[in-house]
Amino acid sequence: MKNRNLLIGLLVLVFGSGLFALTTSGTFRQVAHFPGSGLIAEGVAEGWEYISQIGNHETADQVIQANVSRTGRPEGDLKSSDALGLNWLSMGPDNFSGRTRSLIIDNRESSGSTLYVGSVAGGLWKSTTRGQTWDYVETGDVVLNVSAMAQASNGDIYVGTGESTDLFEGFYPYIIDRLPKGQGIFKSSDGVNFSKLASTADGSWIYIKKIAISGNTIFAANMGGLVYSADGGTSWNSVEIGVDPPASNCDDVSVGPDGAIAASYGSQLYISSNGDVNNFVLRSTGTGLDSLPTVGVAKIKTAFAPSDGSTIYAVLIADGSVSGFDRGSLQGIYVSRDKGLTWKVVAPGGSALFNPFLYDINYGKYSCSIVVNPANPDLVYLGGINVWEGRKISETGFYQWQQKTVGEIGVSIHTILPDPSNSQRFYFATDNGVGTTEDNFATFKRLNRNYNSSMFNTVAFDDKGNTLGSLAGSGLLYLDKKGNTLKQVN
Repeated sequence: MKNRNLLIGLLVLVFGSGLFALTTSGTFRQVAHFPGSGLIAEGVAEGWEYISQIGNHETADQVIQANVSRTGRPEGDLKSSDALGLNWLSMGPDNFSGRTRSLIIDNRESSGSTLYVGSVAGGLWKSTTRGQTWDYVETGDVVLNVSAMAQASNGDIYVGTGESTDLFEGFYPYIIDRLPKGQGIFKSSDGVNFSKLASTADGSWIYIKKIAISGNTIFAANMGGLVYSADGGTSWNSVEIGVDPPASNCDDVSVGPDGAIAASYGSQLYISSNGDVNNFVLRSTGTGLDSLPTVGVAKIKTAFAPSDGSTIYAVLIADGSVSGFDRGSLQGIYVSRDKGLTWKVVAPGGSALFNPFLYDINYGKYSCSIVVNPANPDLVYLGGINVWEGRKISETGFYQWQQKTVGEIGVSIHTILPDPSNSQRFYFATDNGVGTTEDNFATFKRLNRNYNSSMFNTVAFDDKGNTLGSLAGSGLLYLDKKGNTLKQVN
């Protein structure tokens, strides 16, 4: 029998009761989801009491509108800001950021100093200081809701937009109606000027889930399936898979170091071992001890090992239809050493001790990422609510899993990005912006200065001009008019 002992760190919930400061300058404070008595910022206590009385939904940060008196003024009677002649200035916060799903390190310079990060609500940003400060990247008259990014070997950058609503299915339903549809894929050849690809202007490009690049071929996973372009995005073709094609909604695509391609559609994983778009084979059949299961699977995320093109990992997220596996929880992590021909489980699901996607509910469908250590195919990093490290310790047993973060970089880890210029440095895209470790997970810091991307659902002011805002996924934020942090590099 396999050794099923998992060495697992204690999952610490960082968004517990109370209030905590997020900047040394005291410019703003966050009021957590469930503040206790005496722990609420001055001027907020009465408001919190009122919200509690009218029946707020604490988990979803939602006020039930039926319990709130409305102004009675029809929405059509409200004048636009243009009609009123208003000029808008940013109030901040300038060092507390919002939901971020993707980031890349510019491959055109070897130092690794230039980063690009995409906010799902606040557009595209660039840093030339390894994330110490950020500058907004102009993309015309539209603020991009960035969902995916990738860079080709020639330096061309591709930015996908539109956060898919199926990520929120079953929880936070009120968010779905508020999510803006994407505007297609944007491209830049100089890292400064970004423009929309005309080939992605129609309605089939409103939800881009992933972009991956193999040589001169760009792959995009979207609600219409897996598509590819061999001419820099001028034209696109659909990938035709097998005699029994999967559902049209492609969830994920990844590319190996030798060109192999993995694409997932719900419970089905297809792999082209030689990179031929006409050579995809179903590798999750649900039969045999060495295959990936298909029953009860909602989503599959994959990652190839950069140092071994034959090694690929697959994270399976449960759909809740199988007893013992809650919706959005881990169903299992698998590894294949032969590009998907055979599989072995390296982390079982259904465990109360090891469920990296559990917070107040299971978030596996919303925030799941995996990356393999660039130099070691037997060392992987899993992103869920926090970051976990999985290490092979025997040929037959499970991997050793250890929790590496407890919220220092933010929660809900959407991207884990190793820095090719420094094996000790990793970057993270989270629901709270960007984070990093520069000493191989020994210490951490957030990189959110000037990255103004906080996603506010509502805002309110007191008679002194202090501001209270409800953030998507981050509770309440209190700004006290003391100004933002100074523009300087640490």
